[in-house]
Amino acid sequence: MLLDIKTFRRRVLLHKYFEGEEADHKELFVNKCDEWTPKKSILDPQLLEAFNECVDVIEHEPPFPVTFNITLQERSAINVLRNNKAIVINVADKGNNVVIQNKCDYISEILNQLNSHNHYERLVEPLYPSTAIKLTKILTKLRALDFITPKQFLYLSPPPNPRPRRLYTLPKIHKPPAQWFVPFKIPPGRPIISDIDSESYHIAEYINHFLQPLAAKQQSFIRDSFHFLDLIKERGPIPSHTVLVSLDVDSMYTNIDNTDGLRCLRRVFDQNPVPSRPDSLLLDLIRVCLLNNDFLFNGSFWLQKSGTAMGKIFAPSYANLFMAVTEQDFLLTSPTLPLFYKRYLDDIFILWDQSESSLTQFITAYNSFHPSIHFKHVIDPLTLDFLDITIFKHTPLSPSTLLHTKVHFKVTNTLQLLHKFSFHPKHTFAGIVRAQLLRYYRLCTSPQDFHLATSTLFTALRKQHYSARFLATVKYKLLSDIAQGVCQSKVPRHTSTDTIIPLIYTYHLGSRQIVSDFTKLLRRTKSPDLENTRIVSACRRNKNLADLVVRNKL
Repeated sequence: MLLDIKTFRRRVLLHKYFEGEEADHKELFVNKCDEWTPKKSILDPQLLEAFNECVDVIEHEPPFPVTFNITLQERSAINVLRNNKAIVINVADKGNNVVIQNKCDYISEILNQLNSHNHYERLVEPLYPSTAIKLTKILTKLRALDFITPKQFLYLSPPPNPRPRRLYTLPKIHKPPAQWFVPFKIPPGRPIISDIDSESYHIAEYINHFLQPLAAKQQSFIRDSFHFLDLIKERGPIPSHTVLVSLDVDSMYTNIDNTDGLRCLRRVFDQNPVPSRPDSLLLDLIRVCLLNNDFLFNGSFWLQKSGTAMGKIFAPSYANLFMAVTEQDFLLTSPTLPLFYKRYLDDIFILWDQSESSLTQFITAYNSFHPSIHFKHVIDPLTLDFLDITIFKHTPLSPSTLLHTKVHFKVTNTLQLLHKFSFHPKHTFAGIVRAQLLRYYRLCTSPQDFHLATSTLFTALRKQHYSARFLATVKYKLLSDIAQGVCQSKVPRHTSTDTIIPLIYTYHLGSRQIVSDFTKLLRRTKSPDLENTRIVSACRRNKNLADLVVRNKL
């Protein structure tokens, strides 16, 4: 708790330190070092005294007893698993499952991927030291042209001793076992290249700052499931003969040709000019990050030759823009066009109201339009699963019909939310269940489908020791709030422009009282340093069993 209060004090100091700077430079790309703290003397003396009083109280209070919600034998078993060097423990690619693999099997599957000479190349020595020099030169030009401030330059500059990127994979156990790398024994893995603490980590944040808004502007863009629902509603009735189609790009991230990807970005920049965006230098940064994406695996350095890696912050936006330009070019050349076309990253949803043969021609032409882009497709005249939604026709025999939706539970969805015996505040359990029910309510067109989805969830939660009475109470309260218009999830809870300063603390039996007393003490000071600010307190998520046992570093 003492550390949490000191961390919050640092946030207040940083807020005070950057107060008065321009909005663009106040918060973005300035706070490089987690340890650096402005001098305490810049704070209002009365506010500083309140901090000192709280720290003094916590230091002199007896420590709260440590409690465990797992047995000694269970803790011992966790330690045995963590210390076993012959296995690799990882989370599954989809779902909340934890996968234990033989270390040799894990390595062999990854080496099989790395042996793809079109995508990877073994290096004699790493590239990241020279990459850091190249990036620093570009940052120096950005600073000289006043595109970034001195503080931003310090933030974006590569660290003195950057950490090499590391490769690990997430096992795709949802794939049919007969199609595994070794059938029924070794599942394929989704490659993730961890970029944290590398020479380009902060620069990737900077790049994404410009790419993400451009991705959201694309005509086919889907933000999330709820945005997709809004688009369907706007579409309105469709002809009865319309078929539902989904396309899925195969391994999109690694199959994007770097030259094509940079060309697409240049085109998007030209179509969306922004004077404050350093287009040429930004492309130089992206080029260096793509062409010098080296990483360490099992003691050897490798280079990703094609595409971008999952694990780099700007990768989703980059892939999104590449697909946006590619699909625009294709749709302009296609003799037939879909009635409705929307895309979420590499997942495409289409409504097709023309002949079956024309649809086949459309998909075939799309598959051959770009050498690196290939699709898997699903076609159905009545119902289709897309994202976490099932879309279906309600009245297929009518001249026109509205599309209806309900919750789609993927086979990988274990419905493992928060075990009732977990050490969390009581309101957390109700909040998690309520959030899920609200999502179901918004995704389901009919009340029957909502109640069916709710029943599926409650069956799983009952196995996690949630009482039927508790679940029924949460559901009743949600439906009551919806009926009264209280629960409007699209309306922001707070419309104030005040700066939010989070107070994040570790939960124990006395933490909420300490936080409550502390925030009241701060308000009583009426310090000018807290003007136009709002303190929001929240419990830090405790480690779950997956956090305790997962170990994917070799």
